[in-house]
Amino acid sequence: MRAAAILSLFLAACGLVACGADPITAGLEQPIRIRDAQFRTGDLPGLTPLSAEQTQAGVEPTFPAVRSASVSNGLLNPGAVDVSISGRTSTDAYSVGVRIEGEGSGYWVAPVSAPDPVNQGELTWNLSASFAPDLKPGAKKLLIAAFDAQGHAGTQTEADICVLPPFKDNLNACNPKKKPPELVVSLTWDSDADLDLRIVTPTGAVLDAKHPSGAAGKGAPPSGGVLEEDSGRDCSTAGIRREDAVWKEKPASGRYVVYANLFDPCGTRAVPWSATIRASAPGPLPDTFETRQVAQRSGTLLDVQANGGAKIGTFVLEFLVP
Repeated sequence: MRAAAILSLFLAACGLVACGADPITAGLEQPIRIRDAQFRTGDLPGLTPLSAEQTQAGVEPTFPAVRSASVSNGLLNPGAVDVSISGRTSTDAYSVGVRIEGEGSGYWVAPVSAPDPVNQGELTWNLSASFAPDLKPGAKKLLIAAFDAQGHAGTQTEADICVLPPFKDNLNACNPKKKPPELVVSLTWDSDADLDLRIVTPTGAVLDAKHPSGAAGKGAPPSGGVLEEDSGRDCSTAGIRREDAVWKEKPASGRYVVYANLFDPCGTRAVPWSATIRASAPGPLPDTFETRQVAQRSGTLLDVQANGGAKIGTFVLEFLVP
């Protein structure tokens, strides 16, 4: 009964608390999208979140209040879907609003749910969120506010998330004090084809799916780099259309040559690709690091160039390590 009453009042108050006439396309263009919620343009209402100092000093939030908020997995891959965001509100709340701080053009609103008997009847809420594939990597904050039946918002609260880059960075995007790999060479493409990244190292060894450490043969020393995945094998990308060669430490000095090889077009006539080199660099603050793009090339491979791995592939670029 309580949940039904809440939903009824939420619908009745729709024009007051963000369920209005914003075009549906506006919500689809947002960096975060909440299933079964209403999108409203503008800043999230409510006072800014309490600081740690205010909380320690015993300052109370204005009501209705968000009593708790958590994210099922705070480390998000680009384009993450069905991410659970849940928590509790004070008993005078009828809905909650959510947005990413400083991102997008509005916020989402959804009704609260059943009381939690373990926590003095505080009202629960659980949202299913999806994040845009092009959301910029890095640490971010979700801002969450509770609304009463008249559409008044209480003090906002925060939940931390971090959007990971598509390449391995040792969580540097989430914590700049973590040093990223020295070098990452990436090959990406946009169709269900089987491409292979191949890198000829200064010793002449080839780092590829068959030689993921670049060793030239039995007993030969590895290159120091590691191919992280063999994407597109058997024409199944499982949502991944990239291969990354990662050097955690400085690569051996010498000349490296990068190739893109079309192993199998998987029924695709033309496969656009992009190759990128990223390197570790000092960050803007002391004792911090960042990853910088130092080279990029793109092109297209045609189905007639497929060779089942019999050839080295198409030359992409080369680079020198001093």
